[in-house]
Amino acid sequence: MGEEALYNHLEICTFVYNGNTLAAINSIKEKADLLKKGTSLQIKKAYLYSLNISIYNYILLNEKVSLHICCHKNEQFIDKFIYSHDLLDIGEKIIFAYGHCSEYLIEKHKNKHVKNAIAYIHSHLAEPLTLDKVCDSININPSYLSDIFRKQVKCTFSQYILKQRISLAKKLLMDSQFTVNLIAEKCGFTNQSYFCTCFRKEVGMTPCCYRNKTNL
Repeated sequence: MGEEALYNHLEICTFVYNGNTLAAINSIKEKADLLKKGTSLQIKKAYLYSLNISIYNYILLNEKVSLHICCHKNEQFIDKFIYSHDLLDIGEKIIFAYGHCSEYLIEKHKNKHVKNAIAYIHSHLAEPLTLDKVCDSININPSYLSDIFRKQVKCTFSQYILKQRISLAKKLLMDSQFTVNLIAEKCGFTNQSYFCTCFRKEVGMTPCCYRNKTNL
C-alpha cells in the first residue's frame, strides 16, 4: 500500500459520517497491520493526526458543524498514549469519539425543536423515554414534533431512540467491562432479554458476540 492510499481516509470518514463505526474500525485494521512492523513512532503519530483531522474536515464540509473540541481532545489523546497504546487502539478511540459526539448528533439538524429533543434524548437515554415526556420537557406539541422529527432526522422518534441506545450499548461493550445486564440498564432497556433481542435485530449478532468480535 502506497503513501497516498495509506493517508486516504475517505472510506473511514464515510463510515463514521453515516454512523457505521464498526465498519470504520474494520477499515482501519488493514492499515494498522501494515504500520505495526518496522514503522517509526513518528509515522504512526502522523497517520493518527491525519485520520483525526480528515474526519473532522469531512463532517465540517458536509454538515457545517465544527467539532473542534472533539478534534482537540483526540490530539491530546494521541500525544498522551502514542507511547503506550498501539495504533489500532488509538484509531478506534478517535472513530468512536466522533461517532458518539453529541454535539455533532445535535447540531447537524437545523430545526431548534429537533435539536432540543435530541439533546434531551441523549441526556436521558438510561431513563424511560416517550414522545409525550420529551415534548413536555421541551414544551412542544407531540404531533408537530413527531412530524418534523421524521422529516429532518429521516426516521421516527422511537426509531431514533432505539438507534442511539444500541449505539451507546456498542460503545460500552467495547470500552467497558460492564455485564450485559448492566449495559442494558444503562442504555434504557427494561430487561436484558429485550435488550438482546433489539441488539441482535439491529446489529445482526448478540451483545456477547459483538464484544468478542470487536475485542479480537
